[in-house]
Amino acid sequence: MIFKKLALLSIVLPIAVDAIESSSRVLKAPKEPKAPKAPKAPKGPKAPKAIKAIKAIKSEDPVDDACSLTENGMEVWKKKPNEEVKLKLTSSVDTDVCSYRLSLSWEPNPDYPLLGGPTTDDIKGLAANPDFQEICMTEGFLQGLGGPAPLSPENHVGLNEHYTDFAFGLDVPPKTQEKIGFKYASLGASPCGTWLQQFPQYSVHFYDITAEEREDLVCASNGDYFCLPIDQQCSEAARKFNMDGVGLPRCEDGTYQNLPEGYIWTIDGLPSPPNAPINAASPAMGLHSVDPAEFAPSRDQRIPYTLFLNYDKEIIGNHVLVWAGFSEGYGEDFTKETPNYNCKTEEKGYYPTQTKVQYVDGRTVVSIEGPINDCSGESFTEVVDSVKMTKKSKRA
Repeated sequence: MIFKKLALLSIVLPIAVDAIESSSRVLKAPKEPKAPKAPKAPKGPKAPKAIKAIKAIKSEDPVDDACSLTENGMEVWKKKPNEEVKLKLTSSVDTDVCSYRLSLSWEPNPDYPLLGGPTTDDIKGLAANPDFQEICMTEGFLQGLGGPAPLSPENHVGLNEHYTDFAFGLDVPPKTQEKIGFKYASLGASPCGTWLQQFPQYSVHFYDITAEEREDLVCASNGDYFCLPIDQQCSEAARKFNMDGVGLPRCEDGTYQNLPEGYIWTIDGLPSPPNAPINAASPAMGLHSVDPAEFAPSRDQRIPYTLFLNYDKEIIGNHVLVWAGFSEGYGEDFTKETPNYNCKTEEKGYYPTQTKVQYVDGRTVVSIEGPINDCSGESFTEVVDSVKMTKKSKRA
């Protein structure tokens, strides 16, 4: 039954675009009185990052302890050392042609479960492989579709061995940040994938928020990757995922601002199987926008997916999803052009017009290219290599 639901979802998503567009125009969010601002506390010693994140949320929207205990954030990601996948970030700025190229690359780690051995025959993943089904469903996979549900805010996906997401990330160098808006690049390695895409996968994110700012993106998710609908959220921080679509900026023609042509936000009410009327907002990541054409039932899942992310009515980054077999050399290089955006604003002018996924000498390279507004100065390239950073740290 669960997999029939999944099949139905893959069919209705592409044809549901018109319904989503029209319904989201009439949604109205109930207005709530603003809470009075808390008085400023005297300055003292700096708090640890986790405490800072909690204080930031509470100062912005005071909530009771019962509410905060239902929310998940960065803890659903299992942080791992960058050198375990030899993570590398390369940024090139060409002032002669007023463009940049930002590339995140890695090598697969054979010790990570399920990620190291997928072949072209395994692309259907959990839906076709009983071993994958048993392993991942036991840990909470498919709980949103009525499957076994051991997850909770305290026992979340970040604590599991297989149904989890190994997290890596590197800061964009300051010199590059001065030319483009991206500040942080991250890699997620997911052995089980998600109930929407049931195959081992990697996800790359280029954010124009910092790693620390990601810690403020919390929502009630029942310990899973996806936030519950907005009417089940209890804090202002969670409602800023805009799961209901209310307030997401639009152009005069009704399309969503700053998205490539054809993209939509995956908001509450997206037609889906029973027991799964959820959005695709994720703790510490954002609300996802998709190109419905990439989710057509006939499309090969071995082809990468390109998505965008929102928080608090602003695009905060883009997201590239790659089947794990690609990193084993089974895929084909991928290029997607996104030259045209819906009423693109100046502050988002650097968003990519091209996305590439390549397999080069055992490394998977995900690159985005786009324009720069300030074409002054000399061209340059910066490289942040986690392996070299680790060796330098050990020598020190």
